[in-house]
Amino acid sequence: MASTCVVCESKIGILETEIGVKVNGEEAKVHHRCFDSFKMNSQKFSTLPFVSTEEPALAANNEEPAKKAQRPSKKTATVRPWIIDTLAAVGWLLCLFMLIGGVICIFFAISKGVTLAFATGIGLIFAGMIQLSVFLGFAAIIEQLYEINVNTKR
Repeated sequence: MASTCVVCESKIGILETEIGVKVNGEEAKVHHRCFDSFKMNSQKFSTLPFVSTEEPALAANNEEPAKKAQRPSKKTATVRPWIIDTLAAVGWLLCLFMLIGGVICIFFAISKGVTLAFATGIGLIFAGMIQLSVFLGFAAIIEQLYEINVNTKR
């Protein structure tokens, strides 16, 4: 289940980097892009002093933490979401099945002389091509959204 950012109060997506913080003694999550805003205005979100689960805690006199917020490593930033390849594979598989079905219908129509089977075979072949286009299109859209997400994190 997607967690909600305590700063902007929107869902943290599966492709977004989240940072764990403590708000009023309970674990909470913030977007990587909202983390600086959370640090500057931690009193707005909590009655307790700011504590991050991924950074050293601030001292009572509000000293700066020893290190900055952790950026995602380049290794995790370059891993493509699995859904892109899955959509492409399912599209090709369905297209293959539709093409095989269409060819079988056409051979049946040629051997038996049934006109309706010939039209059904041609329809199955076109439907397979359209299905392939739709699945590959969705895979391309998701890949472009992922690339946009990776480029905005830099």
